[in-house]
Amino acid sequence: MGIVNKILSGGRKKGETINIFLLMLTIFIIKVFLVYYSYNHIAPKLISNFQDKPVENFKPLSFLEASIFVILANNLFT
Repeated sequence: MGIVNKILSGGRKKGETINIFLLMLTIFIIKVFLVYYSYNHIAPKLISNFQDKPVENFKPLSFLEASIFVILANNLFT
């Protein structure tokens, strides 16, 4: 079992693998929050500027939808 863990972790120590995972998770959550915030706060203003009328049917993006969008964008562009 120790050999399998060493192979799966790329030969690194266990602590290093957890640190890398936590760093990647933190970066992912920051990306999701940026998409969530920018869509919900900036998109209505842009839409109202283009249409010259207030936005009435705007549906805000949920945190789950923002995370799915980030996963999609990461898979498409990296």
